[in-house]
Amino acid sequence: MKWGRVIGFDDGYFQRGRDPCAPLVGTVMKGPVVESFRLGAISVDGDDAEEAFLSLLPDPEQFTAIFLYGNIFGGTNVVDPRRLHELTGLPVVSVVEDPPRMDLIERSFRDRERHAAFKKLLRIPLPEPLQTRRGILHVSFAGLSRGEAKRLIELYQMSSKVPEPLRLSHLIGREVGRWSRNC
Repeated sequence: MKWGRVIGFDDGYFQRGRDPCAPLVGTVMKGPVVESFRLGAISVDGDDAEEAFLSLLPDPEQFTAIFLYGNIFGGTNVVDPRRLHELTGLPVVSVVEDPPRMDLIERSFRDRERHAAFKKLLRIPLPEPLQTRRGILHVSFAGLSRGEAKRLIELYQMSSKVPEPLRLSHLIGREVGRWSRNC
């Protein structure tokens, strides 16, 4: 698989009840080179996941794939990788390190009366374990095969088992969220 330009998204730190939105960070990479960062916001416990991602992708034709750090952002804001693939035409790979604890996830959605969002989450195939050269990840994907998803993940595993665009977005999102608390 050749290097292509990818973007990896993760949300950042937020405080429920205080913050109406959470930072949304996209790290753009082509191979080992970080080309840019995109910063936006996603509603906490909202329903604007796909729109939030699209706002940071005004030029999807410049990319070869999208990485997501899971399917839940900003608390209970659900993004469906299949829908994001339909909207952009790009392969989408969602990655988490641990298998989802559906009992805890369901309780979180129920406690916030987010029944429709939980039903949306249940329509998304559960992340499957995937053995990579750096360890097991749990993945869901759209627009590419399991083998292609594995090759793409392994291509971008640089300093950990988490693909580098996601690792960087996670670090930046956490710090942006903490910084914004001091404004």
